[in-house]
Amino acid sequence: MNFDKVRLACRKRGVKYDGKCYNSVRFHNTNETLTHFMAKARICKHLFDKGHSFFTEFAFKNSVADIYDIDADFVIEIQGDMSLAAVTKKQEQFKGHELWLLPLSDFEKDFEGALGKWLKRMGLHGFLF
Repeated sequence: MNFDKVRLACRKRGVKYDGKCYNSVRFHNTNETLTHFMAKARICKHLFDKGHSFFTEFAFKNSVADIYDIDADFVIEIQGDMSLAAVTKKQEQFKGHELWLLPLSDFEKDFEGALGKWLKRMGLHGFLF
């Protein structure tokens, strides 16, 4: 997807595009763990291979998304805290966008297995990846 198409897709979804890179993996900050970053990078690689355009560390009104898929209009968050309160907070922060939460602890134990398990649980095996 070229730059003009990205801007148009964002505008149609009410997302303000700030001109920063798309289809690249950005660090959140110096506190981001290697496991979190690598999970984000691996997911982005699959999105890119499937022709999706995405942003990482994309600023929404109430929060910053780990990954925002422009084409499918969904947010992927790699989440350390999967408590009900934390999940509810994330749902509020990204209201209006489909939200997929991936437990970071799954990636810490078995990275490849966690990705496959998550895709099957979401019913997405073969859809995006």
